[in-house]
Amino acid sequence: MMLSVKYVLIHLALLSFLASCVHNPMYTSQLASSQNQVKTLLYEDMEYEDRIKTVLFYPMGTSPNSVLNPPVVNRKEPVPLVLEFDDLGKNYANYYVKLYHCNANWTRSNYTDLQIVSDFNETLISNYSSSINTKVRFTHYSFVVPRVRLSGNYLLVVYRNGDQSDLILSRKFIVFDPMVQIKDNVQFATDVKERDTKQQVGFTIGFNSTLDIPNPQDVTVMIRQNYRWDNAVVLRQPLYIQFDKMQLDYNFFDGQNRFNGGNEFRFFDIRNLRMKGMNVAQYATTDSSNTVYLVTDRNRNSLTYSEQIDINGRFVVQRFESDNPSLEADYANVYFQLQTAPDFEGDIYLAGQMTDWRLKPKFKLEYDSISGTYIKNILLKQGYYNYQYCLVHKNGTDWNYFEGDYSLTENFYDIIVYYRPPNQFNDMVIGYANLNYRGRAR
Repeated sequence: MMLSVKYVLIHLALLSFLASCVHNPMYTSQLASSQNQVKTLLYEDMEYEDRIKTVLFYPMGTSPNSVLNPPVVNRKEPVPLVLEFDDLGKNYANYYVKLYHCNANWTRSNYTDLQIVSDFNETLISNYSSSINTKVRFTHYSFVVPRVRLSGNYLLVVYRNGDQSDLILSRKFIVFDPMVQIKDNVQFATDVKERDTKQQVGFTIGFNSTLDIPNPQDVTVMIRQNYRWDNAVVLRQPLYIQFDKMQLDYNFFDGQNRFNGGNEFRFFDIRNLRMKGMNVAQYATTDSSNTVYLVTDRNRNSLTYSEQIDINGRFVVQRFESDNPSLEADYANVYFQLQTAPDFEGDIYLAGQMTDWRLKPKFKLEYDSISGTYIKNILLKQGYYNYQYCLVHKNGTDWNYFEGDYSLTENFYDIIVYYRPPNQFNDMVIGYANLNYRGRAR
């Protein structure tokens, strides 16, 4: 449903004020004040200042779709990870990177810097450039993560001017040694009551005589759906142990390895700000800002499942007719609208990679009495985005309240195998596997 003319004019007036703030001293002072906040390091994917935007973290590759791959690398293969992000404003800053080795539960391990990296574990990000012909000015930073010596969970931390308390962002990544064989299988839930809504991940882990696992309870397995950490399933012991076959069986039937199927993600295309992309209702541009009004979304919970291609909640930065979208893709104020009956208690949030799958206040929708919809305005870089809505209530978060759950939904699953050897205090990653599940193909 298109926005009413009256509603569009009201929002354009507001937008003109907000967009002008990007270049005025008041906005600059707000950015500066965020630098003085007390920051606490979280072992999460996190930005600690609002000026930091569009964080991408992925294995280096030659394809534009490389950014869709998760930050997971085989220690024996020389494929480095790449970190990219934008810093809004005109001023360059000295940003440094430090790596922390973590255990399976994302607590800091006991390894020293010299044990995990070959060189000094503090590196200045020297690759940066200013945006080119954009209405919103920014500096784009890029960093290639150095190789590490040990497998395991890692947290990459960026901070300003060598001050480790002046945090900028943090990102998780995984380095694994392929020491076990994982045979995985994803299917409909075996419970008849959940067959239409849930997906079940079963697998076996095979090991050989070169890897001594005297106690299988020293093995921890984590299963992720669409590379999300927030709803990962942790399995601390197998269903069966077959020492004669050197195999651990995790084909559970009690539900602990099941995920809600969810739905194919909503999407929009703002790669071209002069022509309407998919699910864009209207553009409005001025000399200093870009505004995008998306097509009004509706509650999909009661609809029949419809197959469509998505990128599983992620996003890609692109700009048509540009050879360097990292610097030439502009930012736009994107207006989301959800039309749904007010028959629920709680708050509505946007979710996806663009929110780090975190329930941040800035992604909370507000009810607009003029349009009778829930709306939110987010500053986003040009590209192709997936997203969804979720409901947060007093008992927790219903991620698919507005989306529905279907066992036919296409999802990515990956399996991470951790092992803590006897008399050791740190976890290593001894195996990794991923699988693209397509319900229609089963």
